Amino acid sequence: MTARHPTNGFATSLYEARLVGGYTQETLALELGVAPSTVGAWETGVSHPPPETVWQIETVLGVIPGFLSRHLGYLPVGEERAHPQRSGFLAALQADPKLPLRQKRWFKEMYEELTRQADDRPTSERASRRNAPSSTKRDRMAQG
Repeated sequence: MTARHPTNGFATSLYEARLVGGYTQETLALELGVAPSTVGAWETGVSHPPPETVWQIETVLGVIPGFLSRHLGYLPVGEERAHPQRSGFLAALQADPKLPLRQKRWFKEMYEELTRQADDRPTSERASRRNAPSSTKRDRMAQG
């Protein structure tokens, strides 16, 4: 089933997140344990999923908690509160109407890899970088 581009907030965000994530309605439906026609109904605004399903969709599609649920008035859970700067970037990326889907996917993958690398660094290394004095151009010139 090919869905037309939706017009309401939840439907539009679901449609675009599904495309950015590389899912078809059928593959997303399979992941969620629902019929493809159900995903189509959500994307056209005919119906909305319950909160638990919205949170599951956010997880499957790899979007930030609250990216979809905020449109339906459901409270976001998890990562958004722990890392608001990360969720803000991903939300802006997903919401940018001028950025082609292929570029959204690339930026999302790159961002996830960079944050994974940052999270994998030992805590002591992260702290030492944060507390290290920054050198100015004048300091570097005086040394050399």
